[in-house]
Amino acid sequence: MAKKQFAISFHIAMTLIVISLLLFPFYYTRQFAWSQSLVSSDGQQQESQTVQAGNNLSSSVVSGIGGLEDDGMTATQQLASNSSSYFIFPSQEQLFFPSVNATRQTDLAILSGTWTVENSRAITQSLAELDALSPKMAFVIDRYIPSNETDTKIHLRIYDPGVRSKPSPALVFVHGGGWTVGSIDDFDSSIRRLANSSGLLVAAMDYRLAPENPFPAGLNDVIATVEWIKENGESIGIDPNRIALGGDSAGANLALASAIALRNEGQGDALRALYLLYGLYTPDKNTESMQLFGNGEYGITKTQFQWVMNLTFQRPEDWNNPLAFPILDNLTGRLPPIYIAAMGLDPLRDDSILLADKLRLAGQEHYLSVWPGVAHGALSLISVTPEIQQYVDAMSTYLRGLLMSDQQGPSEENAYS
Repeated sequence: MAKKQFAISFHIAMTLIVISLLLFPFYYTRQFAWSQSLVSSDGQQQESQTVQAGNNLSSSVVSGIGGLEDDGMTATQQLASNSSSYFIFPSQEQLFFPSVNATRQTDLAILSGTWTVENSRAITQSLAELDALSPKMAFVIDRYIPSNETDTKIHLRIYDPGVRSKPSPALVFVHGGGWTVGSIDDFDSSIRRLANSSGLLVAAMDYRLAPENPFPAGLNDVIATVEWIKENGESIGIDPNRIALGGDSAGANLALASAIALRNEGQGDALRALYLLYGLYTPDKNTESMQLFGNGEYGITKTQFQWVMNLTFQRPEDWNNPLAFPILDNLTGRLPPIYIAAMGLDPLRDDSILLADKLRLAGQEHYLSVWPGVAHGALSLISVTPEIQQYVDAMSTYLRGLLMSDQQGPSEENAYS
């Protein structure tokens, strides 16, 4: 027990140290050259005066932070007193509350145009190295599969926790990272925990990241991967008729959008299930949960969400596209059963609740689970908050039961027309 407590404390301390070091140049900066370029809620450019961002992107993309100077910083500069009554695991509190100032300094750097995608990617890579307690796999195999759009192949990694009979059901996992950061390597520990919990093969994939590859590049990579597995799954031990597609955060968005795109193409039966963890589904970032938890006390903020959205959805028409924001779709037709996990302290909590409400109205089979006491990014925080594993195990029980059943996918009653 003492060793376990030490490991958790060590991970918390190292997380805060990494964030503090990366934020040091910004923390003592008193004056910023504020961007005068705003982007409306539908992503359209309103003014043209900008500051030059440090990631060599066009200033019209980087400094357009969606009206955040008006209300985003207000949210991040004051405590959300009405959020303090919500239950939070002590380990989550120890992780997030001491880093509030650092989180808000990130917001200041974003608004000034001095924060770059490279900063975010460096943090993600550094934090990925902190979890040394992830489960061992029987086999881990890397494959590179064709892309439908580029000569660069898509990296696919198969995690086998010890499945005896193949071809077998599989979870296809799409990592999070706001469409702009992350890789299989960065999320390796989370994927291993998912494979160990479910006892199933997990096929995790990389996809092209924004802003270098804006929407719909990443989405098209996910669709191409699903189609490749449907055609070639048996060659890597996967039963192509027993696939669940899912992911966390931006990965959940991409998974749901892929299912909608497949439905549109008449492939509504391609997936047996979807599993969506704390995803972003609506362009509206003025929900109650965003106001409660998007102020910096619980990690990621409203300012940061809007920033990655603007980096990813670079055309005005993207903001009205259901494949960018799936809640804009009618969600009718042939979709697989959907497991939705919302985090109790997540600014995106209401995205999941709104999605569940719309699925209910559309008559789609779905299950909404709110995980109390944890914030956004829970799948990556199991080493900090071991209680999260119980939530993951409950989801795995459902997915395993669904994939191992004889049911052959979505009912014809909701066939897309």
